[in-house]
Amino acid sequence: MRLLAFLLILVLVGCAHANVAPMVGLDEVELDSFDLEQMELWFRIRNVIGEARADDVEQCNVIGVGAKPCGGPSTYLAYSETNVQFDTLNALVVDYNVLSEERNSQIGVDSDCRFMSPPEPSLVDGRCVWRDPNEEVIRRLNGFDE
Repeated sequence: MRLLAFLLILVLVGCAHANVAPMVGLDEVELDSFDLEQMELWFRIRNVIGEARADDVEQCNVIGVGAKPCGGPSTYLAYSETNVQFDTLNALVVDYNVLSEERNSQIGVDSDCRFMSPPEPSLVDGRCVWRDPNEEVIRRLNGFDE
């Protein structure tokens, strides 16, 4: 199973770099290993969260993931408190956020510096999701907008 996950990561990274112009000032090998590490953490975070199933919205919560260059998380993920060991999830998110900050400073990522208010958790079809108060969009945990 781990081999399959690793191969999937390699394929996704390969596809992600296929149509991207090279970044000036950053060794491509360094970028690939950095992206692989961050992608592995992303998949581990998503695996810990799972489907975020809940019976009541009170069981739902959100966690900030990633790092905008101006500060604050780059996105949020919804999770079910009944199905997640928070200490495990938080440790993975902290590691992911540190990598995001390092990458931002290393490649000089720009940002719109727009403040993202922490979203409110919601429950849709028995799954925890979040509603962005800035845009009034419901995002499902699997990354698709509704």
